Amino acid sequence: MLVWEEIPLVDIVTETPGYMECGEQNLREMICRHRNHPSVIIWGYMNEILIGANRIYTNPDDKARALKRTQAYAARLDSIAKALDPSR
Repeated sequence: MLVWEEIPLVDIVTETPGYMECGEQNLREMICRHRNHPSVIIWGYMNEILIGANRIYTNPDDKARALKRTQAYAARLDSIAKALDPSR
C-alpha cells in the first residue's frame, strides 16, 4: 500500500492571524508522527488550493494576490517538509 498523507489545507490560503503558523505546525506534527511508516511515499500540504482560489476570487487583483500568497506559502511548507524528511 502506498500512502499520500496530507494536512487539511483546502480551497484557500487565508490572511487570518495564525493560519500559516497552524498549517506549519500541522505539517511538522504529521511528518514527525508518521515519518517512520514505510507506506508513506509523499507528504501533501495543499488540496485543491488553486481551484478554490479561482472559484472564490473573481476580481483579478484579489486573485493575483491570493495566488502570490499561495505560492509563497507552498514554498515555505515545502522547505519545512524537506528539512524534516528529505527522502520524500
